[in-house]
Amino acid sequence: MQKDKFSAVDSASAVVQAAPYIEACPPDSVPADNKCACDASACPVPPCQWELELVQNGTDVPGLCCPIYECTGTNHCNSTTCEIKEVPNRNECRPLSDCNKQCSNGYRMNKKGCEICKCNSPLNIIQDIITKYNISTDEATDVLKNYAINKLKSTTSTESPPTTTSTTTTTSTSTTTTEMPLVTLVKRYRAEINQSTTEATVTQVPVTKGCSDADSLVDGRCPCVPGAVINERGVCECVDEERHLVNGTCVCNPLKCVREQECDKDHVLATIENNCCRGTKCAACPEDSEIVDGRCECLPCNNYCGLNETIVIKKKGNGFPGDCCDIYSCEPNLTGKDIVKPINSNVESWLAQAAEWDCVRKMGLIWCKNKSLNCTDDNKVYYHTQKWKKDDYMECTCFDGNVTCLAEDAKPLSSSPDHQHHSREKCSDSTGRKNVPKRGKRCKFDCDKQCPNGYRINKNGRKKCKFNSRKIFKKGVAKPENLQLRILPNMIN
Repeated sequence: MQKDKFSAVDSASAVVQAAPYIEACPPDSVPADNKCACDASACPVPPCQWELELVQNGTDVPGLCCPIYECTGTNHCNSTTCEIKEVPNRNECRPLSDCNKQCSNGYRMNKKGCEICKCNSPLNIIQDIITKYNISTDEATDVLKNYAINKLKSTTSTESPPTTTSTTTTTSTSTTTTEMPLVTLVKRYRAEINQSTTEATVTQVPVTKGCSDADSLVDGRCPCVPGAVINERGVCECVDEERHLVNGTCVCNPLKCVREQECDKDHVLATIENNCCRGTKCAACPEDSEIVDGRCECLPCNNYCGLNETIVIKKKGNGFPGDCCDIYSCEPNLTGKDIVKPINSNVESWLAQAAEWDCVRKMGLIWCKNKSLNCTDDNKVYYHTQKWKKDDYMECTCFDGNVTCLAEDAKPLSSSPDHQHHSREKCSDSTGRKNVPKRGKRCKFDCDKQCPNGYRINKNGRKKCKFNSRKIFKKGVAKPENLQLRILPNMIN
């Protein structure tokens, strides 16, 4: 400890007081008379659920003022230790015993070091009553005063008050009866538009604590108002985190809404309906649309099929991104062959003469189907590319109005343009007689029939006639000269 200092400043040996003590005192002492002195209030006895054993006595030296204890011995609390989720089956502010449920307001240590439940503060009780019954603070205070007065009368009087109802609480050890007073609460509600005064109703409501019916629990907690429950602190709060209580009603709290985010150039801001707050997220446009001025707009639709195909609509589009265009498929057209008719200056007069062509305008072009490209054989009509068995040895094919028949391992027999609708040509011998092969025999290889389109070699190394791929026009329909493909202005709608 630093000693007091004196100094002589003149010949008269005048005494000057020492400077104040400027060094900080230890936590167990306080400055007094320019020095540190032990403070008894800084040495509390620590809480302990067992016996406290003195290890070292305190001294008068700052820094060593407080005694040192050790918590040893046996538990001296008047209750058994509960598990984490258990509390006593008694009223609040009691030691932990007969554990069966959780403390609603948490735990605290008493003076003996025993763990007990915290009491519900009066402010929380008043707030619960205000929220539950939608009354003012003054009315809630009067409710508590009346409750205290009636409870005092019920404990001092031998007769039960006429304005009380009995509720029975059953525990694991005994049955007790608690008298609960009836409190008059005034529920005010807003007047209708056609009424000039505000009406009120009077309801008799018993002041109770907790839930009377386990079925009414919301996530294991007691409801207080619609959409709200009593939390672990005993306060009524809304279940939805985006809402808060205003005059006993859960309403949206704009302060809890997240600010809208900004998106990059490849994404747009999409709205998500999420209870109170309007949620947003950055999303890419669907494949049938593109970003225009921060929003998705539909791309042009293209319903198109190739030659010999017909558009079949599966689902109509609505013009909105994600469902802009029709969903369709291209089905083969088995009734004939579609060809593109080239356009020249006198196309209208030419098409008028060619009545056998079935033409439509599509995408700025005239698409035509020749009705006369079918084949007939034995008074039967066969369509373009259709195949059929003529007999056990020969298969025929209709192609562009020509009938081509092919015998087993023999040269194909093609009809000439003069016999394009009735092909009955067979192999013949050198004498010119018709030679129809019998079952099991093959057509002779010395047939004098010529192939007008040339020959081809099959997989067995034998010559066969090539198919005729020319367009055959009926007699009387001349093929237009100098035809070119172009788009006419009046064809585009």
